[in-house]
Amino acid sequence: IRGQFFIDGHRWTEQRRFMLRNLRDFGFGTRSKHFEKVIEEELRDFIDLVQSKHVEGVCHQGKVIMPSVFYSFFLNFILQLLVGTRLPPSLHHKLRELAH
Repeated sequence: IRGQFFIDGHRWTEQRRFMLRNLRDFGFGTRSKHFEKVIEEELRDFIDLVQSKHVEGVCHQGKVIMPSVFYSFFLNFILQLLVGTRLPPSLHHKLRELAH
């Protein structure tokens, strides 16, 4: 119940070993052209959004609102990992609404 961050000693070692083994089985810790491409696409969309400085709910008076700006990109990446599809930038407002 206490999770990985709130235990220590032998239980921490056991939990860490379990977590790393399972993450490795899912491909974490290895380079993947597919995941690199997905991250690159999200970063391009993120840069475009920040440079536009006029998106409702993300920018206010020309300044980017933190951490709201990151919500849609993190959720879109997780959506890509879990479901295999991502939402276009025109629908990112729905992801931001979901995060709030």
